[in-house]
Amino acid sequence: MSALDHDNAEPDNGESDNEPQSPGEASDPDVSDTDSAIVPGDSSTTSITSSIMASHVHHGREYNSKYPNYWGPIDEKQQNALDIMHKVLLLAMKDKLYLPPIKNPQSILDVGTGTGLWAIEAADEFLSATVIGVDITPMQPKWVPPNLEFQIDDMNQDWTFKPFDLIHIRYLQGGIADWSNLYSQAFKSLNPGGWFQHLEPDVQMHSCNEKAQRELDKWAKYFQTVGEKSGESAYMNGFVDVKSERYEIPIGGWSENKAQKEIGRYFMAYMMEALHGFMLQPMTEVLGWTFDEAMVLIATLRTLLRDTKHKITAYIHVVYGQKPTSSHI
Repeated sequence: MSALDHDNAEPDNGESDNEPQSPGEASDPDVSDTDSAIVPGDSSTTSITSSIMASHVHHGREYNSKYPNYWGPIDEKQQNALDIMHKVLLLAMKDKLYLPPIKNPQSILDVGTGTGLWAIEAADEFLSATVIGVDITPMQPKWVPPNLEFQIDDMNQDWTFKPFDLIHIRYLQGGIADWSNLYSQAFKSLNPGGWFQHLEPDVQMHSCNEKAQRELDKWAKYFQTVGEKSGESAYMNGFVDVKSERYEIPIGGWSENKAQKEIGRYFMAYMMEALHGFMLQPMTEVLGWTFDEAMVLIATLRTLLRDTKHKITAYIHVVYGQKPTSSHI
């Protein structure tokens, strides 16, 4: 069964229960047939070698062997989940790729680019811009806009890029050793007047049902609320015009609001596809649970999330700020 079919378990509310197709089918983003103009970068760029592409299988999921401690699988199931989440975020942010008030950025960095959808759309929107997408895993498509380059690198290391007008970061929870250092590197890598945006989810979900809430609280205890921690204004030292936004995302199509209902259906599809990959490695390798124990918790959460009478919601946190221009100093 496709992950996009899971939400069909919702009770009939008078509207179609068909799950949205994956974003590649639903939104059909334009991708150029021109191959990426990949050129040698500076010293921060790591060439794609056999060691970088090496992977291993753990409990049936494929992981990056060069970064065995990173929780995220790199297989097709995980990539599909990332693509669905991209659609969720576009819907929640009303088709905006970013929130900062920058009109025409000419140099853009996408940190943790994943399957590269955000970077591809940024390159398509700003044809005169140079866009770089960076990730630890080469899971990006080969055919991309000519103004887009994908690089494989660990952003926990010092950045040696030329400065950018816009730096975009999202969904790096569990992959960054020092958030303060990451923000410092981003600040250093911006042009004066350039903008930085960071988006992360909050693992603490909420329900109108007390019993369901207790179960959600148990889940949250196993994981740090990375979204709130990474979005703290304390990390925004040096930035000006710092702002934050919080998006409430329903899980499932229970909302009476048409737009929220659509977002909720996509987010349910994401959770059903991503939950196994999100939990398996942290539970078995970090917390020491057995595979069977982890699978029981995953199954319990799936059942809980699919029961729409609980009206479960999640939150997405966004923080953004500007590197000062000379007029700010």
